[in-house]
Amino acid sequence: FASTYVPATTASATRNADVLVRSDMGVTSLTKFVTGRTPPGVGSEQVRWSRDDGSAANRIRVLYKSDGHLHVIVTAGGVDQADLDLGAVAFDADFRLALRAASNDFAASLNGGAVVTDASGTMPPGLTNDRIGSGFSAGNEWFSTCAIDAEWQNKLATDAELRALTA
Repeated sequence: FASTYVPATTASATRNADVLVRSDMGVTSLTKFVTGRTPPGVGSEQVRWSRDDGSAANRIRVLYKSDGHLHVIVTAGGVDQADLDLGAVAFDADFRLALRAASNDFAASLNGGAVVTDASGTMPPGLTNDRIGSGFSAGNEWFSTCAIDAEWQNKLATDAELRALTA
């Protein structure tokens, strides 16, 4: 729900989406752990976390697709390098997700499940914007809770560690 104060007079006011954006997050590899609750319904893609260069051409994101599956998608130069489909998660359900990202080494685990990997692909360059609860473009905000957002920059977890984080 909306949580920021919107100063107003008697005229109507428009509230911008509540979205956290941190800058200067450039790294060449990372291990990320996020938890949250899936939206109560999905009409379009909703982004739980995204790291980008200020454009849609270079980014990494965790999103809930319209098919009800959680994905980790890595895009470099406007081309998807990895699309890790972690499987279906019910609407309005808690989840724990850990991912590893480096060139030719993308992996993720959901709720202690098997690690999904992609061993080929380029890490997107210049990732400086960290977005929690949205992606680069408007209209894909996360309509649910974001509980934990932890990261280890330039440290890559093993497959066993990814599973243990999410168990």
